[in-house]
Amino acid sequence: MSAVKKFSDEAKAEAIRLVEEGVPRKEAAARIGCSDITLRDWLTSHRLDMARSVSDEELLALPAAQWKMFTPWEQIKWIYEVIERGLDLHDFPLVATLKRQQVGSSDPWFHAEWAILLVNFGGKTRKEMAQRLGIHPSTLSAWMKERNQYGKLLHPEQYHYW
Repeated sequence: MSAVKKFSDEAKAEAIRLVEEGVPRKEAAARIGCSDITLRDWLTSHRLDMARSVSDEELLALPAAQWKMFTPWEQIKWIYEVIERGLDLHDFPLVATLKRQQVGSSDPWFHAEWAILLVNFGGKTRKEMAQRLGIHPSTLSAWMKERNQYGKLLHPEQYHYW
C-alpha cells in the first residue's frame, strides 16, 4: 500500500504560478515534487474556479496567452461559463481559437460542438469546418439544426440549457 503525498496550498499555488509564468508543466511538477498528472489536475481545478469567480468583464477579457495554455476541455468549460452567465459569445473573440479535442472518439460527431462553436462565433464557414471534420457541409448543417445540446448553440435564447 502506498501513501498519498499531501501538498500544502502554498506548494500548489507555487506550482500553478510557475506554469502560468511559462515554466513547462513537467519542470514545474519536478520542482514541487509532484507528478505531472497531479499538477495538471491542480491547474484544471484552478482554471475552473477562476472561471466561476471572475467578473463578467474579466471572463470575456481573458488574455490570449493564458487561453492558449488551457486544455481543450478547460477552454470549453470557460465557454460554458460565458454561456451560463447569459453573456454573448460574440463578445469573447478567443472562441475563434478554440482547440479541438485530441482524445476520445475519432467520429466527426464527437467534434460537432467544436465545429458549431467556430461556425457560429469564430468566423469559420460550414464548408471549412465540414472539411476539417471530413464530412459534407449538409451533414454539419443538419447537426446544427437538431434539437440537442449542439443545436442549442444556434439559439442564444436557449443558452440557459447549459
